[in-house]
Amino acid sequence: MTVKEVIAHFATHEAVYCAYGAEEDLDLDMPFAEIDHSFHRWFTVATNLYKVEDGFVGIRGPVELKSESMCWRDADYECTAFEMEPVQVTTYRKKAT
Repeated sequence: MTVKEVIAHFATHEAVYCAYGAEEDLDLDMPFAEIDHSFHRWFTVATNLYKVEDGFVGIRGPVELKSESMCWRDADYECTAFEMEPVQVTTYRKKAT
């Protein structure tokens, strides 16, 4: 599956309310990273990163519910998909002597 196909799926199909629900619908592998967490009172939103045929795609949506009586749709937060790109980061550590 390509980046454009994943993004088009979100634009043309019924809303997805759980970031992990897209894995089943699109037959994606497990996400290799979960970044950019946003904590709300009853749920947590994050971006799951997936490697697809021609690049990387991010799917942002709820990843955790904080109440056992809730379902994903109760968060009222629709997932979105978008193209991602890797970014090199420089960091520093103490030099060994």
